[in-house]
Formats: sequence, structure tokens, C-alpha cells
Amino acid sequence: MKKCKWTFVVVAAQLALLLAVGLSRPAQAATLPKYDHIIVIFEENKDYDAIVNSADAPYINNKLLGTYGGVSLTNMRAEQHPSQPNYLAFFSGSNQGVDDDGQYDLPGSNPPGPFTTPNLGASLLAKGYTFKGYAESMPSTGFTAPSYTYTPGRNQYVLKHCPWVNWQQYQTGPQANAIPAKLNVPFVTATNNPGRLPSSYYFPTDYSRLPTLALVIPNEQNDMHDGSIRQGDRWLETCMDGYIRWARTHNSLLILTWDEDGSDGQAQDQRIATIIVGANLKGGRYNKPLTHYSLLRTVEDMYGLPYCTANDANASPITDVFSLPVTPTGKAR
Repeated sequence: MKKCKWTFVVVAAQLALLLAVGLSRPAQAATLPKYDHIIVIFEENKDYDAIVNSADAPYINNKLLGTYGGVSLTNMRAEQHPSQPNYLAFFSGSNQGVDDDGQYDLPGSNPPGPFTTPNLGASLLAKGYTFKGYAESMPSTGFTAPSYTYTPGRNQYVLKHCPWVNWQQYQTGPQANAIPAKLNVPFVTATNNPGRLPSSYYFPTDYSRLPTLALVIPNEQNDMHDGSIRQGDRWLETCMDGYIRWARTHNSLLILTWDEDGSDGQAQDQRIATIIVGANLKGGRYNKPLTHYSLLRTVEDMYGLPYCTANDANASPITDVFSLPVTPTGKAR
């Protein structure tokens, strides 16, 4: 009898701890649509005021926030400098102990990779949804080198901007929360194919074939890191306008965010632009304090996924920008 009583006390204490950080009760929030498809794009190293209302970003301001009725999150903050920890924060609810832009996807790194902790891609796959990471200028599926360039003298693909690679299945056998190598793919279109990859690599123009959630990472010339804001703005229009127009009438969404602001050092008040455009949105500007953990928490709530860490479990989800909830119109492939 004493043993049973002690077991009950231990289980109750463990349950209370889980509830305290919010990890044990993931559920779709009543005010969130459940989208058929979401594309998340990260841009690089720009302050909020360098993007919103800037003449250097006419597509973002005139189309996404104008004609297309998008949402601007005006009180969005990045977690830290440099780039990589912010990508990891969104994808896994933690910087995974990484405070720099080093390579951590393979054994022998410190912290060692591949990581086996919970992450958004693995959570979607475990729930029967689909995920894929697309990286511009990456030369082949499953690529794990730290960088690659088709144009000598210019930075293009960099692993540090592609968080899913840190969980890529490294070898055969069990690996917790692994991302299969086949889901780590180049971003290629018919007009953006420097490696002359076959058409089977092309980013789909039949957008219904997209995964439930896709992370799309422009190269360093097109993500506003090395190239200009105007260049990144043109890339978005060229590569994403078709999807965005389709998404508005097909229960789908695009989330455009930045990794960090333009300051140096470990600035704590990094205000960055984040724009949401697509179906079932109220439009306008919203001033609720948010972070990349809030973006992760929102996606987790949409699909009833478990929270990755206490960071996303305790983050404020984005709720007041959406119209009435809808149910998915079809099964993503």
C-alpha cells in the first residue's frame, strides 16, 4: 500500500511539472485556422524600420501589406546574435547550446550533431503531416557541407540558415526526431537553376503539392544579407508571388520573417519585421510582443503538435490576426 501511494505521489509530481511548462497539453487553439500549406521564409539582418514603409521594399509594402491584405507584426523581437541561434529557436524552441554560426550537424562538433531533440519538422511528420526544407543554391538533396557557391567570390548557400539540416538522419538505424535526407532539398525553379538540376527538383507550380509546412531559405545574395533590400524584395516577387496569390484563396499562408536586426554584438532589443499573408487573415498591424518562439508556438497550436521546449510552450501565440477557423480543404502531399 505504501509503495502504491508513493508511486501516485511521484506520478502526480511529474504531471504537475509538465503542466507547469505547458508541454503535456498541446491543442489547436480555438481561434487558429488549420492551414493546408504554410511557407516560412527567413530574411537576414535588417531592422524593422529598414523594411516596413521603406521605398527599398516596394513589393513587401505595396503588395504584401497593401493589395494582398497582409499582417505586419510590429512588436516582433529576435532572440540573439548571430544568425544561427535564431533559426534554431524557431525550428526547435531552443538555440541547442549554439551561440555562433558554426557547423553542428555531424558527430564531433560541440555540441555534437546530429541533434536528436524535438523539432518542428519531426513533430509534423510524427503527426502525419508533411515537411520539407528548401535552400537556394544548395547543389543536391541531403547536402550537409557548411556552404556552397555557384558564383566564385559570392556567398550563396550556407548551412547556418537551414536549421533542419542539424537533425538530418546521419546513418541507418534509430535517431530520435530525425529529418530524412530526402526532405533537405535545393530551391530550384525553371528560371533559377544554376546547377542545371532536372525538372524533378523544381519548386512546385502546382502549389497543392507543397508539404504542410515548407521552410524556404534564399541564398545570401537574395536574403538581404549580402545583397540589397531591393534585391531581396525582387526575389520575393519573382519566386513567391504566384504562391501568395494562390494561397489567399486556397487556405494557405506565407510567413516572412527576419533572423535578427542590423546591429552588432548581443543586442537584447532586436525589433524585426514579420509579415503574414494568405487566407483567413484580418490584415493590418498588430503590436503584441512576440518572438520566434511565438511563431513556433502558433504553428504547433494550429496542428496540435507537442511543444518542443518550455520556451515555445510559454510563448504567446499569434491569435488575433486570423479570421474564423477553417478546416483543411485537402491532404498535402
